[in-house]
Amino acid sequence: MEVEYRRRDDEGGGWPGTNQDALLAINSLPAVAPDECTALDLGNVVLIGHSAGGCLVLWLAAQQLNVGLSLVVAVAPVCDLNEAYHLHVSDEGDAVERYMKCTPENEDGLAQYASASPAELISDIKVSRACMPQGVFGWDAQPNGMNSGNGARGGEGASTRNCRTTRVGPPTRRS
Repeated sequence: MEVEYRRRDDEGGGWPGTNQDALLAINSLPAVAPDECTALDLGNVVLIGHSAGGCLVLWLAAQQLNVGLSLVVAVAPVCDLNEAYHLHVSDEGDAVERYMKCTPENEDGLAQYASASPAELISDIKVSRACMPQGVFGWDAQPNGMNSGNGARGGEGASTRNCRTTRVGPPTRRS
C-alpha cells in the first residue's frame, strides 16, 4: 500500500502535520487492510522512503504503531535534522527550515528538531532491521546530515556506500 500525506508546502504540511498524517495512515492499516488487501500481513510491515521520506519512515519506526515492523528501508535519509539545517542541505539550502517551520537556534526550536529527528530518536526505533542505501553523493544526498556517516548519530547504522541490513533493536527470535 502507498501512503499519501500533506507535503511540506501544503496547508498543515511539514512538521508536525506530515508526520502525523503518516502515523495516522500506518495506524489505520488494521481497520482498512481487510477491505483493501486480504493478503496484507500486519505483523510483517516494511516501510520504505527516500530522502525526506527516509527521515519519515525512520521517525515512524520510533513511534507507537498498531502494526509490526519487520524492516525499514530509508534511501539517502535525512537522519539528523539539526545537522542538515546547519549544512543547508537542498538546492536552495532551506529545505529543513521550511519543513520544520523553525530553526534550531533557540530552546524551543531545538526541542522541535529533537522530536522530529531520527538521530535523536534512535533508541526508540522499534524494528530489528533497517537498510539505508546511499547512492552517489550529490547536494541532496550528502553523507553529513543525511545519515551522519553510519546511520544515525553513533548508532549501529547501515553503510553509507551500499545497502546492508543492520540490527537496530533488540535481537529477535525467528521460528
